[in-house]
Amino acid sequence: MATVFTSSTGNAANFNTTDLDNVRRVFNFGERVAELAPQQSPFFVYLSKVAKKATNDPVFKFLEQRHQWQRRNFIIGTTAFSDSSGTAIGTAMGSNDDLYLACKYDKYGNVSTSEKACHFIVPGLVLALKLDDGSVVRWKIAETATTETTDSPTSGAYITYRASDDYTLVQGEALIPLDTISAGAGAALGNAGQVIGSAWAEGTDSPQGWEDKLYDREGFCQIFKTGMNLFSGTAMATEYRGIKNEYQRIWQDKLMEHKMDIEEAMLFGKGGKDVADVGSSDATSPSRTTWGIVNYTENYGKVYNMSYASSGYDAFLDAMEDFFAVEGGNSGEKLVLASRKVITYLNKLGAGSFMNNSVGYANPIRFSNEVALGTDGIGADMLEEFRLAYARHRESDVTASPETAWQWLQNGYQIVPEAMSDRVVWNYKNMDPWELAFTTGVNPVEVIVEEETIWSNGHSTRVDAAEIRAKAAEQAKKVHSRLAEVV
Repeated sequence: MATVFTSSTGNAANFNTTDLDNVRRVFNFGERVAELAPQQSPFFVYLSKVAKKATNDPVFKFLEQRHQWQRRNFIIGTTAFSDSSGTAIGTAMGSNDDLYLACKYDKYGNVSTSEKACHFIVPGLVLALKLDDGSVVRWKIAETATTETTDSPTSGAYITYRASDDYTLVQGEALIPLDTISAGAGAALGNAGQVIGSAWAEGTDSPQGWEDKLYDREGFCQIFKTGMNLFSGTAMATEYRGIKNEYQRIWQDKLMEHKMDIEEAMLFGKGGKDVADVGSSDATSPSRTTWGIVNYTENYGKVYNMSYASSGYDAFLDAMEDFFAVEGGNSGEKLVLASRKVITYLNKLGAGSFMNNSVGYANPIRFSNEVALGTDGIGADMLEEFRLAYARHRESDVTASPETAWQWLQNGYQIVPEAMSDRVVWNYKNMDPWELAFTTGVNPVEVIVEEETIWSNGHSTRVDAAEIRAKAAEQAKKVHSRLAEVV
């Protein structure tokens, strides 16, 4: 039997009431210490799975290359396109029929909110552009076109990359239509276009090229320091109850503190530096801070505003369509660091149709055309599919009626009208949608197809179910045996 002497932490020994040091005396309780330690964050687990490269200098340089050959898309910028008189195939456009082209990424491949010059537009390319009437026309840029970089374009068959880097001008004399341009044809600001290859005559000269510019970046490391204070006092015992090695205890605690400092900075830090160290007159030794994942993404990455309560599967797919865009180099699997709230959201998305495959709820009520209920499930139990369809429908709309899901089931007859003449006898008397939606265990007793009874008293009349199960079990053992060998 033992009695707790003090109920609060940090109490010093009271020698007026007891002769026991409540910190250093073992008390004969054995090697027991109550440790309130939260589980480590998964951040360092995530960090162990991403690419890293060591550096021997806290300040370093590196190059980034963002390939643009798979992009080369553009929009009409600055001035709309218009051809008032029309142009025949193979005839150079007029001097006023110019194309002002811009893109939303710079020459380094960095996505930009402002319009940039298209440095990939060179002589010999074929361009496709969507006109205001919805049609698409194609031009070839003349092989003999001249390129220049200036804010004061030269007249004639020129491609001008603006020195201000806000658009590229392809003058009409350098454009040869591959489609007939109708009189009055036009393309408003923002109309999209695309490079669709090049076309050259036999025996022509070598083409002019363009290049992906390498982006020069400076990187720096944030220096973390954590102090470690040790208990002292050689006049007292140095062995603590429960933990014999005081240095090891403090080291472990401070190591976790140090890791937590790094984690918080890697998540929420803002990259930068101060003018100089605090209290230092040496302006060449600044304190540097690193960018955290969250802060950097919010400032320079793609941000999608999703509502936990209302953003459904369709909104998630729309965001992922943009995020996994091939032209941005984002195709392939992604390692995601997510909060529990996000994981819960993703799990809820996966709780819909084809639930085991986690593709979400399709919400078929939104379609104006007829919807038919089917399944690729193992059981192929259509009454169970009806019940599930109603449950999911009601989950998204509390006023939903089982008659809607029942109609989806009935619409199957429109796909296979021959089934209208088939007959099924059930083990439940009243086959009403409202009752079936809340009744389990409804099974067929007899099934007649084209006047042949193929199911009777719960058994197939065409095959021996027991024999099939026995043979399937034999094959399953062989399969599992082979899988064990592979593993």
